[in-house]
Parts: sequence; C-alpha cells; structure tokens
Amino acid sequence: MEGIDEVSMNFGQFLEQQRTTNILSKCTDLCAQYPSFFKLSNGALTMSNSSIKWPTVIHSGFSSESIRQAAKYIDIPEYKVFCRLISYNMPIYSTNQPLYDVFKSKALLISRELHPIELEIFNIHSLSNELPKFVKSFDQFVNNLNNLFYFYCWYHLIDYSRFHIAGGCLLTCLIENSILSPGQDIDLFYKGISYDDYLNSVYNTETKLRQYFYVKRIKNGGQQIINLRLFMNRTIQDLLQQKQFVDLQFIFIKSYYTSDQAISNFDIDATQFTFNGETLQGTMAAIESIRTSTIINYALNNDDNDYAHIAIRIGKYVKHGFKLLAPIHFNFKRFEASPTYISNRNISSHIGQHNVIEHESNLESSLQEYNNTIDYEYPYVVFSRNYDCFYVQNSFCLKILFANE
Repeated sequence: MEGIDEVSMNFGQFLEQQRTTNILSKCTDLCAQYPSFFKLSNGALTMSNSSIKWPTVIHSGFSSESIRQAAKYIDIPEYKVFCRLISYNMPIYSTNQPLYDVFKSKALLISRELHPIELEIFNIHSLSNELPKFVKSFDQFVNNLNNLFYFYCWYHLIDYSRFHIAGGCLLTCLIENSILSPGQDIDLFYKGISYDDYLNSVYNTETKLRQYFYVKRIKNGGQQIINLRLFMNRTIQDLLQQKQFVDLQFIFIKSYYTSDQAISNFDIDATQFTFNGETLQGTMAAIESIRTSTIINYALNNDDNDYAHIAIRIGKYVKHGFKLLAPIHFNFKRFEASPTYISNRNISSHIGQHNVIEHESNLESSLQEYNNTIDYEYPYVVFSRNYDCFYVQNSFCLKILFANE
C-alpha cells in the first residue's frame, strides 16, 4: 500500500504529465458574437470597462479532464490545496468538477489547519475576532433554511429538474445562529435546455406560487434574472402590521449549464454549494473553505476600479468570521486604503436629448448593467469575473513539481 509521501510524489508526477488546454477558438467566437464587450489583444481575452486579461489557455492540470483524473488523489493534503484553485479558471471555459454530498461523511466538515503551500501562496487577513461555527447535521441546515427563508412554505413548488438553489444563501444556512445580510435572497440557477424553456419554467413556477402567496415580480438583466418576491403574510391585517417576505431569484446563464459548471464560476469558494431540495452538495473548494474557516475571492486583481464591489462581496462573508486568503502579490494595504468613489469610473450613463421617457430608460439600463457586475456580469454571456491575476495556479504547480529540489 502506498504511503502518503509516495502518493504525494505521484501527484507531482501527475501534474507534470498534464498539458495546457487551448481555448482560443472559444475566445474568438465570443469576440465575434459580442464585439462591443470582448476582444483579443496580445494573446489575451479582454472585456470592456475592465483591466482583466484572461489567457486563452487553461493551465496544465486544471482542465475538466485533468480535474476528473486528479480526484483519485483526494486523500492527500496537496489535493485539498489544488481543488481550491480550480475556480481561477477563466469563466467562459465550462469547468466540470466532482461535487460532494456535504453531510454524507462527517470527515468532510472536520476542521483542519492550512497547508504549508497555502501559507506560501496566500497571505491571511483576519477581519473579524471570531471564527464561524457550523451546523453539524442536515436537519440543522434545513432548520436554518426554514427559519431564515421560509423554505418549508415554498420548497415543494420548485421544479428541481429545471432549477437548483446555489450560492451564499446555502452558506448562511450552514452557519450556526446566522443572520441574513441586507437584501439576501434565494438564487435558483436554471440548468435546462433553452432560454424559452427557462421563461416557461419561471412562469409555471410563478403560477403555482400565486396560488399560495401574494407575489411581486421584478425583472432584471433583460429577464435573464427574474426576482419573485413572496409575501408570507396570510391576511391583509397581517400585511398591514409587518411585511414578511422572501425573494426567489431565477437566473439564466446559458442552456445546459450544469450545477458544477455554475458554482465553479462563483467568485467566493465558500459559496460553491448547490441544493436540489434533498441533498446539499459542494465543490471540494467550498468544503475546504468551511474546514479552514477561510475564503478565497477569485476576482481579486490590481484594478482599483473593481475594489468597491469586490469589498462588498468579501464583506458578506468575513462578517461571519471567515479569514480572507489573498494571493501573496496582492497589495492588501492599497486595497484597504483605496477611495470607494474610484469604483464609479466604469459607470457610463448615455442620456440623449430628445425623449424624456427614453432618457430614463437608457439611464436605468446603464446603471442596471453596472450594478449587476457585483454578482452577475453580463448574465447572457458570462456572469463571473474570476481571474488568476497573480498566477496562483502556476505558483502551486511549481511548488509541487520542485518540492524536493
């Protein structure tokens, strides 16, 4: 039977055998389809109003096929670091990776110390004095869903063959004595066959919901994001006294967008959970985030235009006690000291001079597009800004390959 050291050495050999995956054709097609948003420049894919320069290759070891093969090393410490770096892949590449039933094995949620390699490629930033405490069972998780999001009232009305719940709402329910962030909702990502089917599925779901609740519909992003506000109040008298509601946000990214592909593109590793009404699954990155009480934001970069909305995203989770792991070359002091107004520079309000109604519509559309960048950038193309600005994947591979030299 192989010892840990031998298996670790074999993992290094495995990484050495992997090759980069060329996705230039995907990038070229994207630029041709959306020329006002994307272009190729010096071998990199760039996006309008952004300093991001995605490479047109997937780093060796991080293609979907390599990730599948690497799963056999799940029991070695280095794999636990490797899996936390998968989401640095550029978002237009459909990354497939294994998902794990969070409560099937108690070992998945046993806390661990950070691996020496994690300490070499990341700096730790503690922004809270307390560490988060997590639920111990599936029943406790569902109990939080019921208490925070009235899950027991509407869960049976969702078509889980079309939608899956994912994101920060699930992480919130994994935390003991958790409280909701302002505006926190339930995100339901579509995984079906077409945009038309998505619209029909939302309509059918809304029709069922209206039989039980007063429902207020809010459209965002050209109906790629549809928010249904469900009022829990049973009578007008109850509604007059205090509104009680939950927002269900139905999101279309693209057709045949599987659960693992969707959550692999989430910018915070701790949010990479998916729930089908019966089983809570997560990427190994999400599970390792829980085990270490640390988070990685895959969108961190050197552009201060992005700092405010990145800070808002990070702030949602560090308030629970998570420590932030930032790449060692990221200037955190500059990040903290950066004025927030700088992040306004990418807002462009195109207001004409001839039609008042049209002016308001254009302004609303422009600001809506900017505000959506916080969570879902260009939802009909790619909603993620994950970006390996500091070459973290490469740093990890070099440390594994040359560990004994």
